[in-house]
Amino acid sequence: MTGIEVEEHELEEEENCTMIIASNIMQHKELLQTAARSLADGGCILARENVETNTVLNSGFRLNVVFEKTLKDEKLLLLRKVTVTLSSFIRNIRHLSLPSLYLSVRPVVISLKLQNWRGGIQNISTKL
Repeated sequence: MTGIEVEEHELEEEENCTMIIASNIMQHKELLQTAARSLADGGCILARENVETNTVLNSGFRLNVVFEKTLKDEKLLLLRKVTVTLSSFIRNIRHLSLPSLYLSVRPVVISLKLQNWRGGIQNISTKL
């Protein structure tokens, strides 16, 4: 295939990966967490698992199972890293239970620094 390069590296040193391919990663939570941290938003993990492997994920991994196929002697999983948008972040933060005294004193201001695909930095602030 043209334009695809496969390299072997230590996973802990990688970031913004588009795809990680692994075997039996669901049984090794620490490795799964490391892989999830190494993925870019929207990146995927293609995993070969045992047929009996539980595919329910803890929300702390920020991964969704988007494809699961059980074959004769193994299960294939495609996990995708959830992309956190500013609007979904704000929608979710409104549901946090904050002390009423804090809410009555002043509004909450969220300020984010985002890097765009060209490498430029963009500051975004919003008041809740």
